[in-house]
Amino acid sequence: MAKSRAQAEEEREFLETLVPERVGIDLVSSWAGIDLSTCPIDGPLPPLPDRSTYNGQRTNLERLESFAKENLTIREIARRISNAGTGPIMAGTPRDIADEMEAWYTAGAADGFNLLFPLLPKDWLNFAELVVPELQRRGLTPTECASGTFRDRLGLPRPANRFSSVLAA
Repeated sequence: MAKSRAQAEEEREFLETLVPERVGIDLVSSWAGIDLSTCPIDGPLPPLPDRSTYNGQRTNLERLESFAKENLTIREIARRISNAGTGPIMAGTPRDIADEMEAWYTAGAADGFNLLFPLLPKDWLNFAELVVPELQRRGLTPTECASGTFRDRLGLPRPANRFSSVLAA
């Protein structure tokens, strides 16, 4: 996340360069179900397995097929998927990120988000200081925390303390 889309893109591209070559090749190999360690890293993917007989995660294979159609090299694919894993990357201005999160939420595609920040504490602080207020302004996240424990807020009964009789003795 950055103040401009261009800066956010630069930061995303920088993060992609941090993926060690071997890790990237191994990840793409696992998605393809074939050993790519002997293929040129700056070359295209070799022919991929037939989806109908593929014994692996077909969603990942489909993503590789789409990368192959974009003529991405193994290195470029490795950089993309190592940073994204199997989830989407949100990059852009705080407003861009709030827009994307709101779109997912209002479409019913998400009822919450697990956030991973590649650079700590910078990315976490930027999110807290820039995106959270935008989400609050839109009424998508509370401006104050409810009082009580998490258990209290969920309305769950407090279990009996099995050690209370031991402590009284």
